Amino acid sequence: MRYTAATHVGEVRAVNEDRYLVREVDDGRSLLLAVSDGMGGEAAGDLAAETIVDFLEDVPAEGLGDPAVLVRHVHEVNELIHKLVRDNPDLAGMGATLTAAYVSGKKAAWVHVGDSRLYLLRGGELKRITRDQRFIQEFIDHGELTEEQARDHPLRSMLNQSVGSPDVEPVTGTLDLAAGDVLLICSDGLHDMVQEEAIAERLSAMAGQDQPDLETCAGDLVEAAREAGGHDNITLVLAMI
Repeated sequence: MRYTAATHVGEVRAVNEDRYLVREVDDGRSLLLAVSDGMGGEAAGDLAAETIVDFLEDVPAEGLGDPAVLVRHVHEVNELIHKLVRDNPDLAGMGATLTAAYVSGKKAAWVHVGDSRLYLLRGGELKRITRDQRFIQEFIDHGELTEEQARDHPLRSMLNQSVGSPDVEPVTGTLDLAAGDVLLICSDGLHDMVQEEAIAERLSAMAGQDQPDLETCAGDLVEAAREAGGHDNITLVLAMI
């Protein structure tokens, strides 16, 4: 596997509340990848996302390929954030998204809370694996809003779920992988700014190179989000099988 990551504060925000993780496991034969997008004010958002990523950095490697284990870890870090709020009521409302994948061999187990996303590129086709846990997602699902209309909706950033919610409900699953597959995990600062067709085009061009340059591709995606307005922090993790 090859991998890279990139993050940028964007063109509007003063602080980057996104965090990412790329953790090698089993002497680099497996990877734990994650993106967390903090919310609840600058200091609290930073703290929530950093707490999640630091927690995942230290969890035991055993069982990470089991979706049930990933869900258990989400509940554990959710309780950790609740404790931080109990100890400091000024942090009330603190939370963060989490989209993570454990990649080992030709399998990936993933877990998802919020509206960061996991994508799979295979054979030039980009597939969105996760479903946004946003208030407006139901309207999109029922055809009452298009994806384009949702981009400009005043409630587009309202989440139904976050790590820090009173009753977090992670979604999880597994993926069968093949040589040449590309996994992308990103915050909404990328996927709300750059259309999926443009993301797919850049990833496909990179994957088709004799020597795929993941770092340049990640940088190009960040720049595309900035050029589109950069309204939020921009973070992504890329891995290629």
